[in-house]
Amino acid sequence: MPVISVIVPVYNAEKYLRECLDSIVNQTYQNLEIILVDDSSTDGSGAICDEYADKDIRIKVYHIPNGGASNARNLGIDNADGEYLMFVDSDDIILPYVVERAIKLALEHNADIVYGLVKVFDTLLCLPKELSDESNVLSDKRRINLAQNMFDLHDKGFQTMHGYISRGPVARLVRSSLAQKYLFYKDIVLGEDGIWNIELLISKPKSVIDFNLWYGYRRLMESASHKYRLTAKQDYTNMMAKHLILAERINAGEFCFNRAWESIMGLCDAYYLHSEYSNTITFATNDLGNLLKQYPWNRIFNLKCASRAGLKGIVKWMIIKLNLILKFKIFKNKLKNRGGKTLR
Repeated sequence: MPVISVIVPVYNAEKYLRECLDSIVNQTYQNLEIILVDDSSTDGSGAICDEYADKDIRIKVYHIPNGGASNARNLGIDNADGEYLMFVDSDDIILPYVVERAIKLALEHNADIVYGLVKVFDTLLCLPKELSDESNVLSDKRRINLAQNMFDLHDKGFQTMHGYISRGPVARLVRSSLAQKYLFYKDIVLGEDGIWNIELLISKPKSVIDFNLWYGYRRLMESASHKYRLTAKQDYTNMMAKHLILAERINAGEFCFNRAWESIMGLCDAYYLHSEYSNTITFATNDLGNLLKQYPWNRIFNLKCASRAGLKGIVKWMIIKLNLILKFKIFKNKLKNRGGKTLR
């Protein structure tokens, strides 16, 4: 049976790292190469990686200067010797049967990518009582549908009661030779994983979905997209510029519109409405309004794409055109009673 490379980018995940690594080393399929890339963690994560490597010869550890998740994943790809590879984030877990099911379907269908389902959890992820035999080889049309889905996870056909297909890099087995052609963009620090997925799918890989839960995603509020970011305007702009190019290739304008709206909401949280943003709400409103008049936002937020996104899309477009984004976001925050300081 082929070697499977499991790549884990690690950064300050001491609290959850052991649980993550235990879920990998205890897979029912044991012919693994486990690549841990410690991205200059400042907690005990690096020591935990070395500890596990001392106990398991399948584990390789790379301690590298801090370069971000994309750089760490690319290093893992470059050093992977397995015929196929998969990614696991260092604060998440995979189910015990994942690699065995993934490689079985990959070999059975000569697939380039095999997808499984992701489920969000807090402290405990329960094993399914029984596994489904349902799998699906994607047609060309359905493969493009999945690429479109990566923008905003809109397609109900890619989710079940057991979970959903993530737009992240996890819960999928990818042929290594394919991954080597599509490395992660190191200059894009938000949404780079979704971009990677779309580019893979546009390359016309033979793709299979296993409709079983593979992956437990631990949603953490301290993740990059929830933190105050001095570079947030440029980060979100870089991400959406690349998304726009891909959307135009696969006729996904309305889905790109939805992704951009989601990004603007994130930009408000991470920058304009954050307590560390020192200017007035009037200044912030004008600054955001000027940003949205520039590329790529002015190409994405148009009435045509908004109309294709339905009534909600048109309402969102009107909020944008009237420069009411920040007032809308503040109102939404109050409704959710999220607490914390916002600009007044």
